[in-house]
Amino acid sequence: MPLYELHTFTDTEVVKVPKESGVYVLYQVENPILAESAPDLRKALREAETKNPQASHFAIEVLPASALAVRLQDVKADLARVRKSAFMGSSKLPG
Repeated sequence: MPLYELHTFTDTEVVKVPKESGVYVLYQVENPILAESAPDLRKALREAETKNPQASHFAIEVLPASALAVRLQDVKADLARVRKSAFMGSSKLPG
């Protein structure tokens, strides 16, 4: 399950998540609201579901524990650029 593949935040989808370490992103519709890492993705998503009831979708990436910190930092940086672009809009003027 790569990070670009969104899954509905339902029990049916969460049980498919491996009990392995990795990074996950929660979304409200298509807007990212949280990015975290976890030693057990399935357990982390179950806990995140109660803390983030507005989350409608999730995405995960399974990684070895040694790679979590760097990957999470990269994902958060990417999401910050997406948010900035979405709120700032394009700097190019038409015509």
